[in-house]
Amino acid sequence: MDRVKAYSWLLTVVMGLALTTALKELTSAVAEPITSSPAPPLAPTVVRFTIFLVLSVRWTMGVLWYFDRAYVSKSPPPAQLGHEFFLEFFVILVNFGLFVPLAVTITDPPAAVSRLSAWLNKLILGGKEASTFVWLLVFLLVYDFAWFLLKFALWAVSLQRFPRRVYAFWGVLNFVSLMACVIIFLFYGWRQWDLQAAEVPILYVILIASLIDIAGTIVETSALSQWLSP
Repeated sequence: MDRVKAYSWLLTVVMGLALTTALKELTSAVAEPITSSPAPPLAPTVVRFTIFLVLSVRWTMGVLWYFDRAYVSKSPPPAQLGHEFFLEFFVILVNFGLFVPLAVTITDPPAAVSRLSAWLNKLILGGKEASTFVWLLVFLLVYDFAWFLLKFALWAVSLQRFPRRVYAFWGVLNFVSLMACVIIFLFYGWRQWDLQAAEVPILYVILIASLIDIAGTIVETSALSQWLSP
């Protein structure tokens, strides 16, 4: 399935663009001359970059594993690529595209407000401040779960083909991660602590979820990976 490999290459290009952007932002924060006093803290940028890096590696390796198991190494290989593949590819392409604005926001100061964050803060948080980075992280975690719910709803209507087990695995894992992040964020808000400081325990949540994901899919010798394999 050379075409699947070519399409996968396109996804890696998009993620490569996002990673390049994130590295540029991190490098600027580290190496550019300081023009304000006091100097902006570097630790929040490092935390955000680490969250970005962990998620980008996990997403990329997971998707490449999925395409390989579902199409490239499938025995016998599918004779043709149908609408299911191209729908999956488009959904994943949009997912990968979200990493580009996420990369741009890793150096945003806590007080920075974008059109997106201002609208969502007013609509959902009643005016409390959450950064654009946090909102984009929420979108990423919601995305896979929403995709699984859509696949499940289509199955419930047609009763033709139940969603792949790996969809449920990714959807539930991201939903649990999202709930943990929301609880942390609300707890910091309730205690009136610095909301940007909540990104540190959120990083721990992302790390744990990513390790579970990698062990359950990419590490093909694990029993869970074999069970989830398409």
